[in-house]
Amino acid sequence: MAVIFDLDGTLINSIKFHFKSFYPSLIKTLKIKIDPKFVMGMIEYPTSFSLKAIEKKYRIKISKDQIAEIVGFANSSMNEDNVRKGVKFYPGAVSTAKLLKSRGIKVGIATSMNSTQLKIFKKVFELEKIASAITNPNSLKQDKPNPYILNRAIKLLGAQRKSVFYVGDAPTDYAASKNAGIKFIGVRDERLREFGLFFPDMRALYKHIKTHLDDFE
Repeated sequence: MAVIFDLDGTLINSIKFHFKSFYPSLIKTLKIKIDPKFVMGMIEYPTSFSLKAIEKKYRIKISKDQIAEIVGFANSSMNEDNVRKGVKFYPGAVSTAKLLKSRGIKVGIATSMNSTQLKIFKKVFELEKIASAITNPNSLKQDKPNPYILNRAIKLLGAQRKSVFYVGDAPTDYAASKNAGIKFIGVRDERLREFGLFFPDMRALYKHIKTHLDDFE
């Protein structure tokens, strides 16, 4: 049995932080006016999904070179210091992972964050202390809803697919879990209520696990 967590917007409150690096990188690279509210609404999604939405809304084509520039600029604006200042674990996130581990449940993290950024976040939040497997895509083609990162995490955890849950905060998280053939738990986003177990925040999930562990069996 295993529970795999999304990272951004699920375990850590990084949405606004990512916006502050991603939005300027779009403006700098694409050199067009882009609605910041629209981009903010896309931040919870993988980069590939967000870029496709921007292409559709503004009727443009973003080249591979431009994508590389956007990602590179966003990466360069992040460092250990500003991550520590701008991002925190959500209340209940760490205690939920520790509770699961104490009950003999394997814990993993599967995130769309690129490797440059993930390296920083691993160090700042000591993610390897709460998760036995941490996976991310090698390219935008492997972004959610592609199940690549979930399949890797399941393999690394040595878990049976029928006994694995993915906890996420976005519709693309649900789609990835469906494509991977595993169960889904939604947090924060009310749209996820229709997809199965749903909790308004990590503290609520923690309380549920303490009294209803059989829901995960």
